[in-house]
Amino acid sequence: MIRCPGALAVVALILVGVIAGCGKPVLRLADASLGDYYTEEEFKKLRDEQREEYCRELAEQDSIYRDTIAQANEAASMDAARAAASREAAAAMGAEADSLQRVIALAAADRGAGFTGARPDAVTVRDGDSLWRISGQKEIYGDPRRWPRLFEANRNRIRDADLIYPGQELRVPR
Repeated sequence: MIRCPGALAVVALILVGVIAGCGKPVLRLADASLGDYYTEEEFKKLRDEQREEYCRELAEQDSIYRDTIAQANEAASMDAARAAASREAAAAMGAEADSLQRVIALAAADRGAGFTGARPDAVTVRDGDSLWRISGQKEIYGDPRRWPRLFEANRNRIRDADLIYPGQELRVPR
């Protein structure tokens, strides 16, 4: 047993210093790869070899992040190029669709050119016409099944319902 009051005071000071953290080493390990970093205070308490290792880990993690960012930027550039090509293709298809719609409209106008008025009394047979098609036009009957009416009204011009010719004039009975 110690009987010296001065020795007791020295032991007490040592205990206070250790408990207060004076010179106390960092007890946890920070893992930069998991996003766990030392605080500035903890970093100051690291030994030199611990600091060097920690700095190496940070540099390695920085390199990994920079590579990942470069790859993401490259992928984004490729996506942008593909998107631009898709927009160009879509624009070309839209122009083609517009062109086809104009052709269809012209063909429809040509088809109706042989008819006079809203409800014509006569029709000129055009290439590709049949009694079925002519009867189905809304200006004529709007119902292709009414073709026999055209046939009966034009028996003097048509011998066979399947044989009509471009340029023939047919009467349209109402």
